[in-house]
Amino acid sequence: MSADISLKPLIISTFDGDRMASAPVTRWSDHRLSLESLTGMAKDARHVSPALADVSLRLVRPGDSVRIANVLDAIIPDIKAASPGGTFPGVLGPLAPAGAGRTNRLGGVAVLSVCDWLAAGYSAPDEFPDSLVDMAGPGQPVTLWGDRIVLVVVCTPKPGAAIGDVDRSVRRAALQVARSAASATLAAGAGCRGVVRFERASKPRFSTPSRSYFRSRPKALA
Repeated sequence: MSADISLKPLIISTFDGDRMASAPVTRWSDHRLSLESLTGMAKDARHVSPALADVSLRLVRPGDSVRIANVLDAIIPDIKAASPGGTFPGVLGPLAPAGAGRTNRLGGVAVLSVCDWLAAGYSAPDEFPDSLVDMAGPGQPVTLWGDRIVLVVVCTPKPGAAIGDVDRSVRRAALQVARSAASATLAAGAGCRGVVRFERASKPRFSTPSRSYFRSRPKALA
């Protein structure tokens, strides 16, 4: 890693996403985000997920009478402003140093990946505990992600696909949706509600000894 990259600050800019709606194109108007076609986003997710037979995408809001079951992961939509293709390096983009540069974040939104491992034949009935998110009712206050808009990525494995390949494809699909959703922050008219800057230390905060000494053999005991 070069010195200039290692010392570059990390800047996280958060944009309002809690007034999201589905629309043919991504745009901002009167502080309201219109997100591109969910069908198109799902198609892009399928493209990077070879072990999945289908990927569908659903938009749910707090207060909707919805219980999301079989939740595998939760992701906050982020995108690297200067190099969108390098977002989530090592998964969607090439391996690269992380923790530097500007990251745009879609606030008030989460991406939840969902896959029914039991129905797909990858797990026994009691192998995994239930993983639920309630968007309304008495269960909402006690689930972590029920207080924000959720993009639910519903994944269906290909018959006969290896479980490791399916797991990787589910993660890639969810990250693709998260990056696509966060790309709305790059659209004209996007309103940033806050910026947090993390400076990188120019020198290590700890020191290590320059030399170490080892005995060639243990001292004989009397």
